[in-house]
This record gives sequence, structure tokens and C-alpha cells, in this order.
Amino acid sequence: MHGFFSLYEDLGAGSEQISLAYAIASISELPVIACSVFALRRWSARSLTTATGFVYAIRMLL
Repeated sequence: MHGFFSLYEDLGAGSEQISLAYAIASISELPVIACSVFALRRWSARSLTTATGFVYAIRMLL
């Protein structure tokens, strides 16, 4: 998803805005990474990967 931020340059966004978008997107993932320990204790890595794959596919369709 983050790879699409650079397309905003064609729409007139400056490099500062694109860099800020990348930074915010990266920082917003930190809580998810921190909580992944708890999810991995409850579910297997395979089931989590499968579930996130389905969620990502639905997200792309919307």
C-alpha cells in the first residue's frame, strides 16, 4: 500500500508531503508489531498469515 504514495507526486504533492506520508505510515505500524507477540501466542503464524492475506485481499477490492 505504501508504494502508492509516490503517485501523488504526479498530482502535485511535494516531496516533503510524500516523505511525511511514508513516515506516518511506518510509525502507525509499530503498535501492530508490538502487539503481534500476543497474537502469536494465541494463534499460529500460518493461521495469522492466512487471515491477514484474506483481509488484505478484501482491502484491495474495496
